[in-house]
Amino acid sequence: MVTQQVDEWFEYLKERGVKFEKPPTLNEKYNIYHCFFRDPSGYLIEIQRFETNYKKRHN
Repeated sequence: MVTQQVDEWFEYLKERGVKFEKPPTLNEKYNIYHCFFRDPSGYLIEIQRFETNYKKRHN
């Protein structure tokens, strides 16, 4: 799911008992702020935001 409200969704779902595999974190390589949890069937769900103020990457 792509949204600007990664932290808000994290808190909302955590308060309702969702267990997260990874709390909100910035992935500097891809400039994505995201978190992960599993749905009741075990599928990995990502909540993410694409950052606009990024550093230039060097390949």
